[in-house]
Amino acid sequence: LADQLVIERHALLIGLGDKFAAANALIDCAATAAFLGRFDEAIENGMACEAQLNTADTQSSYAHATQQLGRVYVMARRWHDAAAPFRHSIRVSWDLQMWRHLVRAMMHLPNALVMGSDPATAARLHGFGTTQHQRRYGTPNHIEARELRRTRRLLRHRLGAAPFATLMAEGAAMTMAQAVAMALEDNI
Repeated sequence: LADQLVIERHALLIGLGDKFAAANALIDCAATAAFLGRFDEAIENGMACEAQLNTADTQSSYAHATQQLGRVYVMARRWHDAAAPFRHSIRVSWDLQMWRHLVRAMMHLPNALVMGSDPATAARLHGFGTTQHQRRYGTPNHIEARELRRTRRLLRHRLGAAPFATLMAEGAAMTMAQAVAMALEDNI
């Protein structure tokens, strides 16, 4: 039902001529398609949304859309592809001081990095992102919390419990500038 409703909403917004709202609605279409396992469709919608919102006037929506596209890639287990949208969101959010978007992107980037070649960096960023989100905005919603638990389990498995806990603590102690610099490194 949700899938049908977001598709109808998108069509209505197009019919009304509200290009900005229609572009934003595409990310909801992407999310519902991803939850139903239609990953190609979800990625196509997410990329279309991202492209339509990448203007000077829509950077807040762009930062959100890129995060959602990253999460779709993670759901599709395309971890390498997922890192770039999160980094775009981090870069835009950092430059424009959009703290909520920045913290959310920092919280989700480790979901993309968990299967990469540097799990220690992913663990540090996980410690930073989850701590910052908790301090500033409280507990993530149940869907995001499930994604974060999966990342913690994978990192704990890859690193071992004690090293993982140490790296999480190191990440939690980083400054925003240190964490952003680490997140934007291309080699992780």
